[in-house]
Formats: sequence, structure tokens, C-alpha cells
Amino acid sequence: MARKTKAEAEKTRQLLLDAALKLFSENGVAKTTLAQIASACGMTRGAIYWHFEDKAAMLHALFERSISPEMERLWRSITDEGADPLECLLKASRSFWHELTRESNMRQVMMLYRQAEMVPELSESLDELHCQEDSHMQQALQMAHDQGKLHPGMSVSTAFLLFNAMHDGLTRLICSPRQCMQGVDLDALLDELIDGVGRAVRAPEAQ
Repeated sequence: MARKTKAEAEKTRQLLLDAALKLFSENGVAKTTLAQIASACGMTRGAIYWHFEDKAAMLHALFERSISPEMERLWRSITDEGADPLECLLKASRSFWHELTRESNMRQVMMLYRQAEMVPELSESLDELHCQEDSHMQQALQMAHDQGKLHPGMSVSTAFLLFNAMHDGLTRLICSPRQCMQGVDLDALLDELIDGVGRAVRAPEAQ
């Protein structure tokens, strides 16, 4: 059998991810099997294992497919000469969370990701895969600290925890809204919250 070209292999990978997104959304992450995903593409489970280690890896790939271009743009903007890393981080947070309030592919993937985090056999693997995103955020905050833009009374680790707490809270708010949130202007709420975090972490002279 002829070996697949890189382009053909990537096409297969994207077909598997499309099928996974559809089945995860229809049946739930826990109830969807790798065999079902492969069957939906007319393939065997071996095709999946060629590209993905397990369901957690497929979920992370879906997550990366949705946000990687934005994350790459963010990192380029942060590392540009003369850039304000803290402002870039806050701007990216604002853009990301406003997108999540819309009916978008990113929102769909985030809701699946949150669902998967409740599955014990997936949560640990997903947590490990978050390390790269966490590392980028920590680097951006360290750069802000080194440039004197981080509040002098706040350490890099505390600022990182604050951003993480905000992101976790917003994920819960948007992906699992409570009844008391009905009628709330989410866009205005997001802006107010992100502005508040910005005031908390930014050095007074830089505000």
C-alpha cells in the first residue's frame, strides 16, 4: 500500500476531528467511543491511533484548532518590540470571551471541553495538555513584571492565579449559565470584569 502524503494524512486528521466534534456534541464526550468516530469516517480505530493517543488528545486538538491561530497572534503581539504584554493579554482575554458568548465553533468546543473535564479518565490528561497555554500566560506576566507594568504588590504567580480564576469563572458562567443570569448583558459584564482585573494587576503609574 502506498504511503500517505503529508497532505493526505492531514486531511484524514481533520476528517476525524470533524466527526469527533459532531459525535461529541450529539452523544456527549463520555458516551462517544473512538470506534464510533472511526466508523463515521469509514475508517478503523487504527486510523485514530495513528493521529491521536486517546479521546483527550482529540479534544485538545479540537481546542487547538479553534484557538491556535488566535494564540499565535497573541504570542507574536506580546513578543513584538515595545509591546505591552499585559495589555496584549487583557485584549486577548476580552476577544476570546466575547467570542464565547456567540454561537460559534469555539463555544461548542469549550462546552465539550468543560464536559470532558468532569470525566475522571479524561480530566488528568486534559490538565496536562493545558501546560503550554499556562506557560504562555506566565511568560507574558513575567515580561510585564520585568517591564515594571505589573502592580508592585502583586507577584507573577498571584497575577497568574487571578487570570486563571477569572477564566475558570467565565467558563462556568458562559458554558453552564445559572437561571439568575437570564437577561444579564454578558458583553457588558465581561468588559467590567476584565477591566477590573486589569486595574488589579497593572502598576498604578501604568494605568
